[in-house]
Amino acid sequence: MMFNERIKQLRGDRQIPQRKLAAALDIDTASYCKIEMIFKR
Repeated sequence: MMFNERIKQLRGDRQIPQRKLAAALDIDTASYCKIEMIFKR
C-alpha cells in the first residue's frame, strides 16, 4: 500500500476530513492535499 493510500484509509476510518487534519498539522488544506498527491506518484 502506498503512503497516500494509507493516510487516506486512516482518515476515512476515523472520518477525519482533509481540512481538519490540515488544521491539526497547522498547514492549509491545499498544502495537505499536495502532500497526499506527491506520494501518489
